[in-house]
Amino acid sequence: MGLVETAAVRTVAGLLPLVGKKAYSRAQINRIARTAESSLVTDSAERFLEQLDPAQLRRIARFVHSPQFSALTLQAMVNLLKGNKDQERVDLRAQLRSNIRHEEILIEGDLFQATDVLENLIYGSIHAVSSAHPGSFRNADSVARSSAIAAAAARNSALLERIENLTQINEFSARIRGQVKRRHAKLSLPNAVKAASVPHDKLYVTPHLSSERADDSELSLQTVISSSIRSVILGDPGAGKSTLTSKLVHDIAAGRFPELETQVPLLLIVRKYTTDIRAGQHNLIHYLEASCNNPYGVRPPEDALEYLLLNGKATVVIDGVDELGDSRFREGFAKLVDSFADLYPLTRIVVTSRKIGYKDAPLDSDLFEVFEVEPFDDERVDRYAKQWFALEGVSGSQAASTDEIRTSFLHESAEVGDLRRNPLMLSLLCVLYTSTGYIPNNRPEIYERCAELLFRTWDKTRGIEIEFQFPAYLMPAVQKLALRMLTDPQGRQTLPRGEAKKFLAEQVFSDWFENEPESLHVADDFLEFCAGRAWVLTDVGSDSLFPIYGFVHKTFLEFFAASQIVRDLPLPEAVWEQVSDKIGDSGWDLVSQLCVQILNRTTSNGANNILDLALREVKNSETEEQRRADLLAFLARCLENVAPSQRVIRRIVESCLAFSMSLPATARVDAPGNAGFHDNPTQLLLQNSTMENSSRITSAMSEILTELADSGPDPNTGGLLYAVCMGSLGLRTTPNARRVDYKLRASLSAQTNPPTAEHWKNLASRPTTAQISTHGLNCLYEEVWAMHMALLPFAAKVINNLVRQRTTFFTDVDEVLADTYDAVVMAHEHGSSPEPTWESLASRIRSDHLASLSPKGRAALLLLALPIFERCSGADFEDEKMRWIATARQVPARQMAAIDVINEWTLPEAAHNAVVDWIMRRS
Repeated sequence: MGLVETAAVRTVAGLLPLVGKKAYSRAQINRIARTAESSLVTDSAERFLEQLDPAQLRRIARFVHSPQFSALTLQAMVNLLKGNKDQERVDLRAQLRSNIRHEEILIEGDLFQATDVLENLIYGSIHAVSSAHPGSFRNADSVARSSAIAAAAARNSALLERIENLTQINEFSARIRGQVKRRHAKLSLPNAVKAASVPHDKLYVTPHLSSERADDSELSLQTVISSSIRSVILGDPGAGKSTLTSKLVHDIAAGRFPELETQVPLLLIVRKYTTDIRAGQHNLIHYLEASCNNPYGVRPPEDALEYLLLNGKATVVIDGVDELGDSRFREGFAKLVDSFADLYPLTRIVVTSRKIGYKDAPLDSDLFEVFEVEPFDDERVDRYAKQWFALEGVSGSQAASTDEIRTSFLHESAEVGDLRRNPLMLSLLCVLYTSTGYIPNNRPEIYERCAELLFRTWDKTRGIEIEFQFPAYLMPAVQKLALRMLTDPQGRQTLPRGEAKKFLAEQVFSDWFENEPESLHVADDFLEFCAGRAWVLTDVGSDSLFPIYGFVHKTFLEFFAASQIVRDLPLPEAVWEQVSDKIGDSGWDLVSQLCVQILNRTTSNGANNILDLALREVKNSETEEQRRADLLAFLARCLENVAPSQRVIRRIVESCLAFSMSLPATARVDAPGNAGFHDNPTQLLLQNSTMENSSRITSAMSEILTELADSGPDPNTGGLLYAVCMGSLGLRTTPNARRVDYKLRASLSAQTNPPTAEHWKNLASRPTTAQISTHGLNCLYEEVWAMHMALLPFAAKVINNLVRQRTTFFTDVDEVLADTYDAVVMAHEHGSSPEPTWESLASRIRSDHLASLSPKGRAALLLLALPIFERCSGADFEDEKMRWIATARQVPARQMAAIDVINEWTLPEAAHNAVVDWIMRRS
């Protein structure tokens, strides 16, 4: 098979995420393509290609690799889904012929023959891939997306008829790629080094991305971009999302992504257009055109963006959706982006946003796969520090070597190890250490020192006079302006220069200058001064030709706003009055936390007093349940940053556990989905990782859980909660924040368990035959599910009972298994990690057992067995078909064989998709 035919097959395989499941890894796509290549019939294509001269062959090969060919192939796939309609095949041929003509691939006389050959190649490749991977795009997802793809194809057909040639569009593409490559080639630096910017490879450290659909291995940005055509990348404040998007568009323009070599990157920075976006005045194309004009100075010719987007030749990167502030603005923009994705189904889209608040206004989960930027691990922290202190001007004048300075920095910053895992804070810590030679260990002090450093110190150390003539007014002005932006009635979080100047003159400088013109003049000087400090407050763009001022990073906006709230009246009651009604608002979460920390630094017993005020409202019987949940989550998060008295910690723990107890065990069985809401504050306590609080939280939780299980008002529910915390199976914690979780498990396991806790523990780990007989399979399943322990122990018990009976016993329980089917499918993703004791049980299932059951019974039993398969090896199975399925997840070479077996069993669609996803490591 030649290169052209191979490229056609790989194009079809690469389009599977668009017409079927959202994500296939590059390895999965390659495996499907390799299997399909062996069945592709290519006689007519080979005869035609043999007649072409080398130049023509290169041009046609380039076309088959192009986004235009992908668009035509996608259109053909959709037509097959809709019944292979004749008129749509005619339209496809017309577009195919137009593309061959536009690309000047062949002379006019060869157009019709080339069209015939390429059309046959497209449909032949689709058939080959469909045969190699049955069910890959003939499912409900495919049909739902087919109408949008067909509509885009029709618009593209009309567009190609309208365009005479691609000269202007190709020139625009080359110019915008060149501008993006130049403007994003370097990282901007603060005034801490001689150079204002450095190339990415001198400092940039690639983050680790994660996804719920992926396994535990790290995902690189290149993997994400190549495996998912539409991605949302979430991260905490300062996680490096904007830097990542800047590097991404640069690398695309520079040709560093082989599969995106000819793509045109289009970067939309949301904060530059917040006013217009909130007003809902324009579509996304308008903002993309505006972004080409400013900052790149390239005006798109007519139809250029439409052509690039419809033909999949552009990658759209939308940075900072959270900058829109209020969730109602983000919801409107999310609909705008969803519609854009439907209009341009071939366009690759990457969206970034803060993690907190994203679920309030998410993008369509059927269109976008969500990834997260993980905090830096120790290796990445070390690598960044090594590269930072090696930069020219950072440590060259110091007596110590670069390695000695880096080692000293890492040692001193270990006290704030959680902060330095955040890339922005790591950068600022490096700046601070370069300047002062030490690291503060208090978060507000770190922000404060960074601001002081960036506003003043570096100018002095470099022999530059401070440009602003009233330096004593800098911090008050910045703090008041931050609070004004944060509480802006329009939710902009930025201000046009005129509004900012007027506010500063009236609300800040009028206190020091009686003359209004002088106040305005000083306000003007202040804004000019800020514009030169690119890491704090600066000119962030313009709307309707007017400069817009804002904080370069939202973290600084939040810190300065919190500082002003406490500065206005540094009393717990006054601060609580300012933030109380914002508790539960994701946009104010960090501000509220910082207020508690700043108050604790500046007043005696500040944290104790303000947390007592929150607890008083929690205890108020008139407080609504949602409000109580928000307050408790806030209190639990506060313990990550302040160390109040043991009295306050115990009250917080008591309140969180009482909230978990407010959903009794019986209600957890009837409505297990409610458990997450009631358990969230307790889960936050289990995640606590502070040296000051983790042991004290553990002590309080251990005592209170024992009391609740022994003699509490509802010992049955208290015992359930005790068992869950002891096993760490229900209230799950993240891998990097389990200090309380581990300590609590050790503490509870070391003492005699209350009878109520022992009951739930045994029910979860070793349900008896009597319990199964008493409750029935479905009831027992629900009881275990109530503990969030879900599938594993129940599955093992069912399998154990089945395989020990005569073979016909499978048929006897088929009806019960079938009745369990819906619950099993619903909770399949909540399975726990298996214990070694269950390994041998699943290996006793034979394929003829499953074949004897009804489709639903077969599906239920197979889904119950999947968590146990995780620990099995091929040697555990005598049955070959079961061995293929059980080990395909670990042995990719067996995946296609396993899927063939699944296809033979005709499982219900939901179960079929769940099992295939499990085999292909997509769940």
